[in-house]
Parts: sequence; structure tokens; C-alpha cells
Amino acid sequence: GKIIVAGSGLESAASFKGLSIARYLSDGSMDYEFGNLGLIQKQTTSLEGELNSIVIQKDDKIVAVGYSISSNTNNENLTLVRFTKNGKLDESFGNGGLIVTEISNQKDIGESVAIQPDGKIISVGTTHHDPNFDIILVRYDEYGQLDPYFGLGGIVITDINSGLDIGKSLAIQNDGKLIVAGF
Repeated sequence: GKIIVAGSGLESAASFKGLSIARYLSDGSMDYEFGNLGLIQKQTTSLEGELNSIVIQKDDKIVAVGYSISSNTNNENLTLVRFTKNGKLDESFGNGGLIVTEISNQKDIGESVAIQPDGKIISVGTTHHDPNFDIILVRYDEYGQLDPYFGLGGIVITDINSGLDIGKSLAIQNDGKLIVAGF
């Protein structure tokens, strides 16, 4: 009955957008047993961005997807974060709980995330696949490694309309097929 939300939080007057997640009790009050008094923000000192979607694994771990901005290139990169059920970064996942995937050299944003029955994590979003924006599907194994058996090295890029193609939502059918919605 608890409620988990993800997004970005204003870190300071300098407009730092930190990756943020919070958990509330069923009555809407903050769950102070989660993270840092109910709120987790700014996962690392250099990671600015936004979380767009979350999913809860069978073991109650929390997976969130969005983007982070590279301090070196100022590019937006697809970012996956996994937390324990108590709101701590899951150190066994990716690089200390974080995975940053650069697909293009400009903009890669994760919009939705789902967990397959075999534990693999799949995200849908958009990439700047020069000169257009295309839909991306990215699949990781349960440890956060790109799945080499999915698409090309774990990534599928779909150009539908030679313009702006954005994947916004993802569902997995009972037969394992993926349904993507967007525009």
C-alpha cells in the first residue's frame, strides 16, 4: 500500500536537477523509513537529470529509468538506477547501483521501464539518431549488463517516420512480446 514516485528535485538555487525518488505511506504521509527520511535525491555529486518511470521487481527492489547529463559532454544519456526496498542504492547492480548508457552523441532518454519474467530489464525511450529522433529499446540482464542477445548489443533503434519518433510507454505481453506506445 505504499506509494513510490520518481522524478527530479531542485538541488539548489542554481537549478541543479537531481535524480529523485520518494516513498509515501498509504495515507499520503512521507515514509521516513525509506532512503533519507523518505526522500532520495542527487545520487552522485556529478549526476544531474530526471527519472521518468519506475517498476518494482519480484524481490521488492526498485528500478527507475530516465536520463542524466554528462558533465564531460553535456549530453543526455539513458540512466537506470536500482534501489533496495529500503531506498539504498543497490551496489550489486551496474556501477554502484547506476547504469549510464550512451547510445548517440547527443540525447538518449529512457521514458518507461519494465521487468521481463526472466528478470531482464527493458527500457523504451528516444535517441538522437542523426538527423532524426528515433525510438529505442534497451535490454539489460538482472545485473545491469546490456543483453548481447537483444537487437545489436542490447539496443534496438526504430525509425518510424523520418522525423520525431519517441517511445513513451512499454508493456510486456504474456507471450513475452513487447508493446511500445509513443508518438
